[in-house]
Amino acid sequence: MRILEFKRTYLLQKIYRGVVGPATIIAVAYIDPGNFASNIEAGSKFGLELLWVVWISGVLAILYQYLSGKLGILLGVSPFDIVLQKISLGRRSIFNKWMFFTTIFIILLTTDLAELIGILLGLAVILKIPVEYITPFAIADVLILLFFVDKLEYFELSIGILISIVGFSIIYELILAKINLIEVVRESFSINFEKLYGEPIVIATAIIGATIMPHALLLHSYIARDNWHNKKDLKSSLREHKRDTIINLSIASIMNAAIQIMSYYMFYRSGVSNVSIENIHKILQPLYGEFSLIVFGIALLFSGIASSIVSVQTGVYVFESFIGKRLSKAFTRFVFRSINMIPLILIIFLRLDVINVLVYTQTILSIMLPAVIIPLIYAVLNKELMGSHVNIFIKMISVISSIFIIGVNLMLLTYS
Repeated sequence: MRILEFKRTYLLQKIYRGVVGPATIIAVAYIDPGNFASNIEAGSKFGLELLWVVWISGVLAILYQYLSGKLGILLGVSPFDIVLQKISLGRRSIFNKWMFFTTIFIILLTTDLAELIGILLGLAVILKIPVEYITPFAIADVLILLFFVDKLEYFELSIGILISIVGFSIIYELILAKINLIEVVRESFSINFEKLYGEPIVIATAIIGATIMPHALLLHSYIARDNWHNKKDLKSSLREHKRDTIINLSIASIMNAAIQIMSYYMFYRSGVSNVSIENIHKILQPLYGEFSLIVFGIALLFSGIASSIVSVQTGVYVFESFIGKRLSKAFTRFVFRSINMIPLILIIFLRLDVINVLVYTQTILSIMLPAVIIPLIYAVLNKELMGSHVNIFIKMISVISSIFIIGVNLMLLTYS
């Protein structure tokens, strides 16, 4: 019996370590409130015309996340650190460092603002209360952060549990929606750049910004460093990192696409193109019942909580890298979250459409994405830094994908 118990425990641990890892934390970027907003807008307004954007964004995100983790494992730094090292020389070094830090700080603020809004939306849907009355409760997630254990494995497990709740909620909604898999597969490969002109380009860039999130690219370097950098067998660490990234982010990509699919079948097929927090209960409740509304709210709420924890953790790493010394995580988290409450209160006070605000936060992240991916590609494809670990094939794909992202952003700016 003891032998069987040992084997069962060993098997469970092996499965756990094979699935749950640093990329589990990164997977949150695929199903955060920004993904919900951009994919709900895409599905309800344009059907499945932008589903291919989700799949391409997911594949590119896996590529960039792999490169980010590789940078952390081999060099123990992130793209943020690479830029700081390069601009630390010269008379304008202090000014340049502060300018770049400000750019990254805006990215972090924009990201965390989206996560906070997601928490509010989830509570508003579940409790059927206007968003403005729930705003004071948004600060409560700081208390959750303060009690989080610093050990990486517990952090990974906690995020994994939150993601699982979101995932099961999305699956439940898909079952209710009665999707047509043949239609979904067909639309997944219906790539049409001409249809991007006009309002769809705003949603497309939002999907890119919501999936290939700049803060997640920074975070992956740091947590991969903490997990694998000091290990002697680098080849084994890189293999483990690749497997961890592909498994977790492939699952997350499917969940991300599922949000748009759900929106198409639940909203677009019902003739609803203008989804807001005020009318969502009027749509879901009559068609799919009260419980579907609660499950949808739970998905948004836990998505916001999980991604909020991750975005603040990124802020902690960035602040420590910039200042050059370790800080109290609890203090850093509290300061970071307190600053983010200011724009949130302004949004509520001005009575802006929170779903539209979420979409535009993701377009901002897409526009600012090159500030992270360019130094990332420069570092991992530089033979002086990476030596024999530079891959020519990956180099070509990385450059082409970066041109694609910059091109889509330019289309957005042209439309604007």
